[in-house]
Amino acid sequence: MFPPLFFLAPLAWFPLASTSNTIFSSKTCNTTFTYPHIPGAEILSITSHLRTNATIPPSNGFPPSTGLNFCNVTITLTHPGTSDHVAVSVWLPLASEWNGRFQATGGSGFANGIFESQLAAALQAGYAAASTDGGTPSGGLAGYGDLSWVLKDDRSINWDLLQNFSGRSSRDMVLVGKAITGQFYGEKVRYSYWNGCSEGGREGYAMAQRWPGLVDGVMANAPVVSQASVAMGGFWGRVVMKDLGVEVGECEMEWFGERVMEACDGVDGVEDGVITDPEECRFDPYRLIGKKVQCDGKEVEITVQMAEGVQKILEGPQTPYGAPIWVGLAPGTDLTGRSGAVLLSELGLKYLVLKDVEFDVSAINYSSYTALWAQANREFDWLLGTDNPDLSAFQDAGGKLLTWHGLTDAIVPAANTIQYRKKVEMVMGGSQAVNNFYRLFLAPGVAHCGRGAGPQPLDPLEALVAWVEKGEAPETLDAANLDEKGELMTRDLCLYPRKMKYMGIGDPKRASSWSCDGEENEEEEEEESLEEAINSPRDFLEGLQKRFIRLGLV
Repeated sequence: MFPPLFFLAPLAWFPLASTSNTIFSSKTCNTTFTYPHIPGAEILSITSHLRTNATIPPSNGFPPSTGLNFCNVTITLTHPGTSDHVAVSVWLPLASEWNGRFQATGGSGFANGIFESQLAAALQAGYAAASTDGGTPSGGLAGYGDLSWVLKDDRSINWDLLQNFSGRSSRDMVLVGKAITGQFYGEKVRYSYWNGCSEGGREGYAMAQRWPGLVDGVMANAPVVSQASVAMGGFWGRVVMKDLGVEVGECEMEWFGERVMEACDGVDGVEDGVITDPEECRFDPYRLIGKKVQCDGKEVEITVQMAEGVQKILEGPQTPYGAPIWVGLAPGTDLTGRSGAVLLSELGLKYLVLKDVEFDVSAINYSSYTALWAQANREFDWLLGTDNPDLSAFQDAGGKLLTWHGLTDAIVPAANTIQYRKKVEMVMGGSQAVNNFYRLFLAPGVAHCGRGAGPQPLDPLEALVAWVEKGEAPETLDAANLDEKGELMTRDLCLYPRKMKYMGIGDPKRASSWSCDGEENEEEEEEESLEEAINSPRDFLEGLQKRFIRLGLV
């Protein structure tokens, strides 16, 4: 899911006003829809009803919406040979308010959708929008932490619903949504987009990898590229602390986090609560051994085991012999809660991997943890994983994929997305070639799908629209946040692998005082081309000639 910034509402991330003062007539929503053909699915029913002056309460980070007028179409479908009943909700604004575009909205946690606040945000921006429950009994926030649907009564996996969750229902939603939208307005959708974060980001990557051409643009942020790894990775802290025989509470973890900021906040030249480049942070928790911390009215002394636990959590999951299994957390990430098990990780372990909801996960140690990790990937990555680096079909279809990821994301580490992007570069011809269809932006100091101290993207979807429809590929994303004093702080998020750098002059709260380090000027490009050409005498001589001309020697 992709939450807007509540506190930045004045910056117009999403307009909050009514979609129109024009009142729908009852006839407006009285369209007789033809059942669209969906390969592998059967439409059971289509109903529609008018919603006028509707108020949608805030949910999952999205602000409230008021005064909405739209046609709400509900499609129920099933997949022959299964017993599933999947609901797809399509919200359609007035014809005069429609921007000609369709937006498919993604899920969150263990829910494919339906999040009305996200649909409302799309509606207010002029989109026809859709969401689906994937056939699970609870959608929206109720479904976020509900994985009960994945186990049958005999404790076997409900592969039909899991296949829906993995991406089949996302595909169905797009096909149904575009068809219903076209019928309602009497014309084809001009452009279609995917918009999601976290689970919705994973669904967006699935869209690009499995169904290229189904949408024109994919906005997929903080994607759960490997569902199995994210689920197992969230349990790492508990395994570490169990192995070390130590309990580190949230107070102590918060204290360690504060020491990280003390060590690294000013490395970028500005102390603003944001570590701009975590790779430049040289935090050593072992230097804190023996320090005293006040927690819950008691004085706690930092031990070797505590320091080692924090170090291992930052480094990421490892085998008992120290070999890395997965990525770690960036310095500056909120460490509170990392010494235990994340809720979604615990649910994933119990329901998917162990298939035993009563299992005492506190019994899991290093050796059983690595075995369970291997099992999780073996059983589920083929279905839930979205780490296929071959995006050639997506590129050939003219698709554009835009991703932003907070560098201090504790739930889905940004290093996972960076790792995937590098794999795509290896397969698809390097960074510049990949940038033609897939662009990544990293947000320092930003947590999962937003929140955190760092400036957060204001309207990345609009940047994707400009890229798809006008060919204007984004080099930066406008971002903003309020600092601890309530003052506005702006930045331009840089196109990966470039990094933000304070220029040393000007107000550090303003984007104009920062540049994107790593931008290559003409001279640097020539130097690189000369180095690459040394193995070819002819090209080498031509390169020298160009340099002589540039220096005025010829």
